[in-house]
Amino acid sequence: MKFVVDTNIAFSAVLNTENLVRDVDMNDIAFVTLAEFLGVKIWTGDRELIKGLAKKGFSNFITTDELSKLRILLEE
Repeated sequence: MKFVVDTNIAFSAVLNTENLVRDVDMNDIAFVTLAEFLGVKIWTGDRELIKGLAKKGFSNFITTDELSKLRILLEE
């Protein structure tokens, strides 16, 4: 498990994320910023967030359905 102190995240990164989520869902700014900071995918089932970010060229997310399919493949 990794804990991240939010003061370690550059303010410019937060501003970049704000531009992504502003007209999609500002409640998700922390999750998107943290995922970008850590270089990981966002695990979400929020279809509106996925659609809104995809329209802006952001595709760094994975859905529960995709994880489930991946799990099945790995168990074979």
